[in-house]
Amino acid sequence: MLKLFLLKYVLSMIFMVASWRVKFEKKKKTILLGFKYIACSIPMLSFLGVSVGVGNIFGDLILAIARNQEQEELLIRWAFIGFSLVEVSGFIGLVYSFLILFAF
Repeated sequence: MLKLFLLKYVLSMIFMVASWRVKFEKKKKTILLGFKYIACSIPMLSFLGVSVGVGNIFGDLILAIARNQEQEELLIRWAFIGFSLVEVSGFIGLVYSFLILFAF
C-alpha cells in the first residue's frame, strides 16, 4: 500500500514538473516572438530616411525648374533617377525586415 502511494506521489510530481516546463516553453516562445517583431521593425526605420530623401529631391527639383526652365526635361529625368535610388534603399530595409521575420 505504501509503495502504491509513493508511486502515485512520484508520478504526480513528475507530471507537475512536466506541465511547468510546457508553460515555461510557451512563455519563452512568446518572449522570443516579441523580440523577433522588435528586431523586424528596426530595418523599417530606413523608410524615414527615404521620406526625407524624396522630399529633398522633389523640393530641390521645384527650385531648380524655377531657376532654369529650359532644362526642365533633364532635371525631371535626373530627379526620377535619384528618386528610384532612394526608394531602393528603403526596399533593402524592407527585405531585411522580411528576412528577420520569416527566415529566423
